Amino acid sequence: MNRNDLLRALKAVIPGVSKGEALLIGADSFIFRRGLIQSYNDVLSVTFPLDVGIEATVKAAELVKVLEKMSGADIKLEVNDKSLEISDGVTTLSMRLIEAGTMALLESLALEDLEWLPLPKDFVKALTLCLPSVSRNVVHGALTGIRIENDCLLSTDNFRATWVELETPMSPSGFPFSGITLPGDAAIDLLKLQNLEQFSFTDAWAHFLSSEGAVFSSRLIASDFPAEPLKQMFPEPGHGSYQLPDGLEKTLERVRVLAYTQDDGSDYVTMSEDKGNLKIKGERQFGSIKEKIKLKAGEWPDGVIINIQPGHLLDIMSKTRDFQMVDKLAYFHGPRFKHIISTIIKD
Repeated sequence: MNRNDLLRALKAVIPGVSKGEALLIGADSFIFRRGLIQSYNDVLSVTFPLDVGIEATVKAAELVKVLEKMSGADIKLEVNDKSLEISDGVTTLSMRLIEAGTMALLESLALEDLEWLPLPKDFVKALTLCLPSVSRNVVHGALTGIRIENDCLLSTDNFRATWVELETPMSPSGFPFSGITLPGDAAIDLLKLQNLEQFSFTDAWAHFLSSEGAVFSSRLIASDFPAEPLKQMFPEPGHGSYQLPDGLEKTLERVRVLAYTQDDGSDYVTMSEDKGNLKIKGERQFGSIKEKIKLKAGEWPDGVIINIQPGHLLDIMSKTRDFQMVDKLAYFHGPRFKHIISTIIKD
């Protein structure tokens, strides 16, 4: 078979492979069975349809590394009693077979019995917009996930919050869907898949199906997400809006190269008024960068400093450039989109 075809399938399945030492036997492995390649780490599972003509379970990371370094375009796969052998005619890799403890768990997902629903076309964009507002602090429970309701997606980390309304509902009229909470880490991996088209859900899992037949499965967060109280925190759009200045996009692309970094690995830039200019700044251990854009009268609220992820702000600007101040909250609102973020106000 073609080596690159196999690599593409394996890399699609990687999100469901445990990183580091795995307590569950087989959680750090690829499972080849029934014309499928699968992974399962008890939190995520990914299934990719590719019939390689074998039934086997082998360690994942080592297999991918060697396949990437092989030189042949075509490879041959064979299984004997103890190993899987892969050869491109020059290099022969022999991987010891594993008795996967994940096999029964994969069976319990019952993917063949799922009832699939069409995924709204703007779901991936909504997920992208909500992801930066997800809490990375495990003590926040349900706030470490994205709430998916029938008509919208919600997220908050108690510092900022995002509410994106979907153009079409998650489920057709009459189909029960009371909402699910998808872990933020799962959302990061889900966004790596291309051409998501359908979804399904059970009490504990959400499943997403791509046009290639790949199935991404994630355990759901069981604790309650405070969806209704969060919605009530968003003010009604009002008058007196401010507007992000023209040219900010290109400035952000430059400044984000040296954006500040936080302990959780996320980045941010600071934005503040300075003598009639909007000053955007980033700094790291090895250097700093700042840039100014001329402001028009009334374009920026007095004394307000906003710290924000540059990539997220670029996404926000694809929806709206307008915002208003409600106490210390900057409130961005556009078609089917709302975002609030806490600001710093200088005396």
